[in-house]
Amino acid sequence: MSTVGRPELEICDRILETVGDRAEATVRVTSSRDGLTRFANSFIHQNMAEDVTSVTLTAVIEGRLATSSSTDTTAGGTSRLAEATLAAARLRPPDPHWPGLAPPAESPAVDHWDEATYSASPAERAGVVRAFVDAGPGLDAAGICSTDAFVVGWANSAGLSRPAAPPTGKYTVTGP
Repeated sequence: MSTVGRPELEICDRILETVGDRAEATVRVTSSRDGLTRFANSFIHQNMAEDVTSVTLTAVIEGRLATSSSTDTTAGGTSRLAEATLAAARLRPPDPHWPGLAPPAESPAVDHWDEATYSASPAERAGVVRAFVDAGPGLDAAGICSTDAFVVGWANSAGLSRPAAPPTGKYTVTGP
């Protein structure tokens, strides 16, 4: 198995272990890297980049569902997330339409990872902006160049565990 998605699945497993047999549960962990270069009057005026990992847990106790999210992936943070979600589920009315968890199943391995997008630096985005600006000589250009890459791990307490969405990345340049 590729290492892409492995850290996300390890966080899923840790949360499911914390929940234990106290509830049915699904966990989604998304790690993303976003970069943005803004330009106006044919000049770059802002670069930013952000790496974020977020966790979403749904716990189901006797048909009572609650969903909570956090960006704290430490052991303490995921434990607090699990306990808070379990407490919330106990307070909810039962959902008569809860279909139950999906059982383990095979799925095709799909890999759409683009390392160049994931690791795109401000200088590389600036190069894309330069090419965009140069394509319209004599014109003032404005817009953004963004790079977005994410990996999603998903698991449930019935034993289903996999990258829920293929790791992806995209490179976008837009102007007015």
